[in-house]
Amino acid sequence: MKMTADQFNAKYTIGSGFIYQSVMAFRGGEAVYTTSEAWTMCSGEVVVKLRGKSGCFSVDHLTYAGA
Repeated sequence: MKMTADQFNAKYTIGSGFIYQSVMAFRGGEAVYTTSEAWTMCSGEVVVKLRGKSGCFSVDHLTYAGA
C-alpha cells in the first residue's frame, strides 16, 4: 500500500533526511532533505520538494535516513 500525503506528513517533518533513489539507480543514492510537506498530484502520485533539487519527487523513491 502506498503512503498518502497525510500519512507522510504525520510521520516525517519538513527537514527530515532521506536517501533518494532515482528510477535509474540500483543501489546507493544521495542524502537529501525535504523542504515541503508532501502533497498528492492530480495523477495520484504523492510528492515532496527536496533541498537543492528542482521540481518535486515521489515519496516512493525516498528511504528515511534521519532528520
